[in-house]
Amino acid sequence: MDVDATALDTMQEQIIRDQTAVQPDPDSRLRRAQEVRTLLEAVKDVFRHGAMYVALGVHAVGDGEFSISWLSLSDVQTHAPTGGLAAARCALALVETPLGTVLHRDLPELPCRAPAALVTYRLSNTPGRPGAAILTPPRDVLQARLAVARPSGSRTVIVDLTTTAMEFSDDYVEILLGVGRTLSFTDPSAATRVASRPSRILDALQ
Repeated sequence: MDVDATALDTMQEQIIRDQTAVQPDPDSRLRRAQEVRTLLEAVKDVFRHGAMYVALGVHAVGDGEFSISWLSLSDVQTHAPTGGLAAARCALALVETPLGTVLHRDLPELPCRAPAALVTYRLSNTPGRPGAAILTPPRDVLQARLAVARPSGSRTVIVDLTTTAMEFSDDYVEILLGVGRTLSFTDPSAATRVASRPSRILDALQ
């Protein structure tokens, strides 16, 4: 679902009601409610840092269990001298915190042919501390970031995907790369534009 930043508190309480209703005991309900609050605080933090678009998903993964995932889109100024350096800086900024483990680093080639960098990171179940990329949840979290430099200037498009479903980390990385493959950049001064399929992400970037 698309996320409205002004309705996050209401969404949080609705998810807590829905997910804790299927928990078998009070301790499980308390843990799940805390997990939802922790992860939605991270979504709020994404908005506070200028995200243009956020989509949230809640998925059943077993008896009374669920995972939360979200995808966000940002467009940031890096002041880097080259597009490749801009993309690399944005990607590596995800792993500056010592709270987890880098799983994968890559420089993917995308159809738009813009410099791009991909990083995936396991945020471990350890006590949270100030400055963490996300408040530490009760279980491990996958964070994946694809940074794509714009063709001119030093701005970079950042697509972040965060999920508690660590067992599907490879699939989520493919989803993130799939989003990256849809990115294209057009010259707004051009007289004509090539028609493309509707895309909420592309709409947010225009």
